[in-house]
Amino acid sequence: MPFKDELDYIYGVIKQGLNKAGYICNPNVFYELGISHSFKEAQNIIILKQQGSKVPFDITHLTYIEYDPNNVNILHLLF
Repeated sequence: MPFKDELDYIYGVIKQGLNKAGYICNPNVFYELGISHSFKEAQNIIILKQQGSKVPFDITHLTYIEYDPNNVNILHLLF
């Protein structure tokens, strides 16, 4: 996700849920995404997309979960 003040709350909710579930959440997403996909456990990678936002062209072929920024607390159900 981009570094924007309006996304800080959403990032916090996502990070808190992932940490509770034992995952590591890192804001430098493209670097870690590339490294993660180089391993055989690529199916264990969770990619989230805010509803209405565009997916960068180089990852449009990947599976992602779309969330509603007005109902971000529902993301806790995923973890």
